[in-house]
Order: sequence, then structure tokens, then C-alpha cells
Amino acid sequence: MRAIIIEELGGTEVMKFVEHPDPEPQPGHVVVQVAAAGVNFMDIYQRQGVGGYKPAEFPVVQGAEGAGTVTAVAPDVTELSVGDRVAWAGVPRSYAEQAVIPAARAVPVPDGVSLDIAAAVMLQGITAHYLCVSTYPVREGDVTVVHAAAGGVGLLLTQMIKRRGGVVVATTSGGAGGEKSALAREAGAGRPGLEERQRGAQAGPLERLAFFQLIGDREPVQRAVVGAPAAEAGERLVGVDAPGAQVDDRLDDHPQAVAGDQAGERGAGAGDLGLAR
Repeated sequence: MRAIIIEELGGTEVMKFVEHPDPEPQPGHVVVQVAAAGVNFMDIYQRQGVGGYKPAEFPVVQGAEGAGTVTAVAPDVTELSVGDRVAWAGVPRSYAEQAVIPAARAVPVPDGVSLDIAAAVMLQGITAHYLCVSTYPVREGDVTVVHAAAGGVGLLLTQMIKRRGGVVVATTSGGAGGEKSALAREAGAGRPGLEERQRGAQAGPLERLAFFQLIGDREPVQRAVVGAPAAEAGERLVGVDAPGAQVDDRLDDHPQAVAGDQAGERGAGAGDLGLAR
């Protein structure tokens, strides 16, 4: 089979497309013919040797996410069969024509979902899900602020928040002709619908606000920051960000998250919610 390896740290020039031995299924594993491999920032950090992502040894087959069709199954694996379509995340050596996947990490891909979509959605979808379900369980009527809403996680997070009954105020960098703002709106950010406005009127003043910041200038390890209640509106401010991106405990400290008018960011629907100053 062929695989993409790196033998040293550097830019894209250190990536090599080489012949590599075909893998055999280890106990508890399956071999998958890879249809598509997900590309994530952690792959770049590994190739550049950033923080804890620096490889312990070389050469390294990159990639940790993908989707494909099972071609071989270890004797002790009973829940999967040859021909099954599966996807995975957090499994190394995925930039290859074949990958060895722990059976417990293989997620069945439903009919009607293409393998390239399945490969692209695993890590970002898991991230978006835990942010709005576990880190901060969004409830119906909650107003949320999603930074970098036009990115992969941001678009999925926006849709999940909407499905849970929340309202999304989005910030993006705008993009050519406002294309990123348009993507955020299409995903559900922006002006609340009639039912949302009615619920807001019944609920009275804004009491809960969730703040999701999906950008940072260092390692992309996310952490939760729970802030003190903001004085003016009494909302609970919860931030999720990356090291290097600052989250304070007051809404007033984040005008760009509300008005979207700083650092080249434009808000999608901030003014519509009456939050812009």
C-alpha cells in the first residue's frame, strides 16, 4: 500500500508519498481500505513539532481520522464484518491506503452518508457535541455566542445548538463577499424566529448566555472557563477556548463577540438580538 510519512519536522515539503507494508489485523482490530482521511490542525502541529504533538520517533505515518470499508477482521472481532463501512477518529496512521483500526473505535457509517463526509465529520462532530451537551448543556432559549462560526466545528456547533432550542450569535472573519457570514447564517445563526422571540418575551430578561470560542494561537486543547455572573444582565458566561485565546468573565469585556466589529470580525445576527452596543 501507499502512505504519507514524515521523516523530519518541517512544512509540507517533508511529507512523502511512499510504498509501505500492508497491515495485518491485530487482536481486537480490523483493517480498513481508506476512502478518505480527515485533515486536522493536530496533523500540522505534529509535522511542525508543536508542544506535545512532536513525534517521539521517525518515520511517522500521519493522520488520525478517516473512513473506509473493512477488508480484514481479527478472529476475536465479532461486531464487524468484511464489507462494513466505518469511520474513526483518534486512530494514528490514517494517511494511508489501508489502516488498522481498533474495533471499539470503528463507528458504522449509515446508508446515505458518503465516506468522505463521514471522514470529515468525526473529530469536529464529536467536539461540537461535547461542547453543547457536556461542557455546557445548552437548553431551550439559551443565547450562545460562537466564535469562528464558519469553521468546521463552528458550523456543526451552530446546527446542534439550534436543534437544542438555543439562539446563536456568530462571529466570523467575513470572507470574500461575506461568504463566511453567509455560511454561519445558513447553519442557523442570526435573527431569532417568531417562536424564539415569543419564548424570549415569556422568559423575561436574558439570564443565560454561553460563549464558545473555537480559536487560539497555540495548542488546540480546549478547556472550559466558567465566569462570574455579568453585572448588567445577570447572564452566566461560559467560555470554551484554546490556550492563548483569552476568555474573561464579563460579557462587557468581549465587544467583538457581541458586536463583531473588532479584529476584522463581523457578527451574524448580533444586532438582531439586541446585544450589540
